[in-house]
This record gives sequence, structure tokens and C-alpha cells, in this order.
Amino acid sequence: MKGIVVDKKGRYAVVLTGEGSFFKIHNKVDYKPGREIEFVKPYQVNSGLLAKVSSIAAVFLFTLGLSFGVYSYTMPYSYVDLDINPSIELTANIYDIIIKTETFNEDGKKLLLEHKLNFKTLDDGIAELVDSAIVKGYLKAQSENAVLLTITSKDEIKKGKLEKYMEKAAQKVLDKSKVVSDVISQETNAKKRDAAKNIGISPGKYTLIEKAWTSEPESNFGELLEDLKDVPV
Repeated sequence: MKGIVVDKKGRYAVVLTGEGSFFKIHNKVDYKPGREIEFVKPYQVNSGLLAKVSSIAAVFLFTLGLSFGVYSYTMPYSYVDLDINPSIELTANIYDIIIKTETFNEDGKKLLLEHKLNFKTLDDGIAELVDSAIVKGYLKAQSENAVLLTITSKDEIKKGKLEKYMEKAAQKVLDKSKVVSDVISQETNAKKRDAAKNIGISPGKYTLIEKAWTSEPESNFGELLEDLKDVPV
């Protein structure tokens, strides 16, 4: 079976599978929270025997120790938005593992339908989507192409690191497919992300349009948003 390590306590580790099941397995030195591993499904413990050897206090202490691992695994920490013409947002936890995906247009929905990105790392998710965009013809050889990556995170240092990692992941796929494309990366904040989602566009496009507006401050920002929100990057 495959799963993600969400917590470690002494001799044991707790693994979360893609089906949402938790398993307590023997720990190994190289197990780290956020890492995907393969493991042998533990035998089910006889409930009657478990009831005899377990106490309420022991169960409480185990649950308390597990709670932080589960909380940190399921809590959104960073967001990476990919805009080509498909607009897709990847939500990741503190370990840079994808826990949610969202789209902002029909092309994004079509592209995402063919991919199950939950439990994958952010760079693997971006690489997979860029590769699919090439296959689907959103990025073509001998054409003007642009890939926009927008990073939002609670951690300012992580923003910069993710920006470099995501740019590198996208560029690697483009080079392998011999597709020439600008890879534009930028950072944004939670306020702008919320503003973008309120009007139904990606934070990436919102931030890019805002940058365009600063070069023409005499123009109306609302009108500029309306004119450019459906335009490919």
C-alpha cells in the first residue's frame, strides 16, 4: 500500500492513505512527515484483546500525539497557481504536499479531470500539469507561449523557495519537450488571493493585471479586470 507519513512517535509512525484511512506501522529512520511511502498493511488487531490491554489514558495520549501531525498535514499552508490558458490552483500543506486542487476556467477543468494530484508534491504536480498542457496543445513548439506561476504562502521565506522550485519544475518539462516558453513567476498575498477568488479569476491573473494597471494608473482598474480576465497569459 501507499500512504503519506503524517506523524512519528518512537517506534511507530502513522500513515494516511489516499482512501483516508490511518495506519499505525513500525517506524524507520528515513520516515519523515509528508513523505510518501509503500508499506505492508498491518494485520487488524483483535478488538477484544485491544480492549483488555488498552486504557483510556493510553488512547488519549496517542490521540494527542497524533493530532498535531494530522492537523499539520491537512491544514492549507501554501498555494501555487498555474496560468497558461488553463487556470489551476494547487493547495499544499506545510510539507509541500498537495491536499486540494481548484480550477478557474473550463480549460482548467478539462486539464484537471485527467489528473489525481492529491498527495503528490507541488513540483511533481506542476510538472504533470505543464506536460499535459503541452500534450493538449495549450503550449506549442514554434509559438508564443507563457507559463505563469503565482505563489501564496504564510511563510515569506517559503514563498521565495517555492517560486524557484516551481519555475525549475516547469522549465524542466518544457526543455524536455523542446517547447520554448516564458516561465513567469511571481508572489502574491492572501488579500489579493481573496480578491481574485471573489471575482472568479486566478490570483495569478489578478496580480498580473494589477501590475499592468500600475503602468497605466489613469485607467480604471475595474474596467481593466473585466477586459483582461479571460485573456490567455
